Parts: sequence; structure tokens; C-alpha cells
Amino acid sequence: MKLTAIGLRKNWIYEALVATYHIDGTTPNIAMMGISTPDMEHIVIRPYVTSDTYKNILHHRCAVIEFIYEPNILYNAVFKGWGKGPSEPELPPNCFKHAKVVNAPVLKDSKFWIEVRMCNMCGISGGRATIICEVVHIEGVSREGAIIRPYCRAEGCFVEALVAASRLLAAIEEKRLRDSLLLLQMLHICYDIIKRTAPDSEYLRLTRSLIEDIHERFKRAI
Repeated sequence: MKLTAIGLRKNWIYEALVATYHIDGTTPNIAMMGISTPDMEHIVIRPYVTSDTYKNILHHRCAVIEFIYEPNILYNAVFKGWGKGPSEPELPPNCFKHAKVVNAPVLKDSKFWIEVRMCNMCGISGGRATIICEVVHIEGVSREGAIIRPYCRAEGCFVEALVAASRLLAAIEEKRLRDSLLLLQMLHICYDIIKRTAPDSEYLRLTRSLIEDIHERFKRAI
């Protein structure tokens, strides 16, 4: 099954949970990170080399990518168990089941996930490794598509950019220079995130146009 069937787009970055077993082979580990696909057949994972995820993938050469956005699970995946190995898991082992094809765990509540095997590592930059993985199984996709749509930060940032722009227009009109500059900075931060996570997208094109229009109005007002 191609990754297009679950709504992924080439070179976009999606937020996901990457699940692995620790080196002991029995204790589950989950971590939140961005994943992408360069060709709709492979997944790129970029874990920090100090993380358990990096060590686990190198050891087992596989992982499960899950699309669950329950706040408590995401919080635990980011802040619990970092670098502590199997001694302090993010969630109790009874929260997991075994994947269908690869030697990796899956959260029991998952209805949609991707199982991958490591193909190669393309190097380390900025403390993070670039690991290329082959997709070997996708679970939870019907004829209607995926149960849960993978989340790209560009979507939320585009909405935040529109909110910032609407407030910025009012601040410019009311000659509130400090507020205008802060909102303009926020607008540029949103643009940078969209550019990184959804290149060549409509989100990027419209945000660029929005910033150009705002800058023109700002220059006329000062």
C-alpha cells in the first residue's frame, strides 16, 4: 500500500509517535517526533543520537509509527523516560500490544499505524541521525482512507498566522507599534514552520502572500 492512501504528502513533516522496544526486547518505548516521506515508499525518522529511540532502532532495525494525539500520551512521550532506558518507561507495558509484522510495540488504543524496517542511516547532523525506513505494513486504512489523518504542523500554523494577521491589522490601525512588531514576529515564526514542514504547499503560498500584504500596510502606517 502506498503512503498516498493515508494522506501523506511528499516531503511534508508529520508529527507522530515512534514506538520501539528497548534493547532488552520487552520494554516498550515511545517518543514524539516528526516523520516524512521522500518518495511515498519510505519513511525518514530523525531521532536525537542521545535518545532511546535512536539506540533501539539501531539495535532492532525496526519501529512502529503511530498517529495518536491524546494529550496525556503525547506528554508522556515527550517528557517521561528520556534517555533512561527500560528503567523508566513512558507508559506501563500493559498499554501496548505487539506489532503485526515487525518486532516493535503498538499502543493498544491504536487503530492506525505504520510498521517500518530500517534500510540505512544517512548521517548525523545537529545531534540527530537521519534514518531511512522501508514501509512493510500499514494498519487501519479502509476504502474511505485512514481513520485518523496524520497531523502536519503547517495546518495549525496557518490558522495561527491568520489569527496573528487579523490582530496585526487592528494594531496597525490603532498605531500600537509594540503590539504590531510582536505580532509581525509571530507571523514570521508561523511562516518559518510552514516552510519547513509543508514545502511547496498552498499553506506556504498563502502565508507568504499574507506577509507581503501585511508588510505593505505596515510601511504605509509608520
